[in-house]
Amino acid sequence: MRAGLVPELQRIVDLAIKITKQDFSLISGLRTAEEQIKHVTSGASKTLNSRHLTGHAVDIVPYIGPGISPYPLQGDSASVIKAKLSCFEDVAMSMFIAADMLDIPLQWGNDWNFNGVPTINDPDEKGLIVDMPHFQIPWPNRLDAARRRAAARRAARAAGITVIS
Repeated sequence: MRAGLVPELQRIVDLAIKITKQDFSLISGLRTAEEQIKHVTSGASKTLNSRHLTGHAVDIVPYIGPGISPYPLQGDSASVIKAKLSCFEDVAMSMFIAADMLDIPLQWGNDWNFNGVPTINDPDEKGLIVDMPHFQIPWPNRLDAARRRAAARRAARAAGITVIS
């Protein structure tokens, strides 16, 4: 168990690692205000009001192999970049399957508006940071949107459609 995570998020992570085909590591959970300031200063976050500050958020990266960065790097070929991004999507899929099985709302940093379209391809999310490792229990004012998206994911899966978020 990761110290400081809310129990709902911990249950999602615990189940996701059991059902995933893509191994992953939790690299960040609860943060101090000072740690969050460093993330904003470095450009890794755009807010000082992060769900990480209350244990409602985690950052998870796929484990690809020893010494191999899961992040697309300058100089990576197009096929390597696609493979790395696919690993992040596999992790996200396991997180959402786990959240749906547990009936716990979840939000991903690559689908901020809960429409199933990756942030980078969504004109409605223009200007928002693409944060592939980030998962959070949504803010209270976003819980209904998260529940509607969960219902859409469940329906898609029941129809045999592969869906990530």
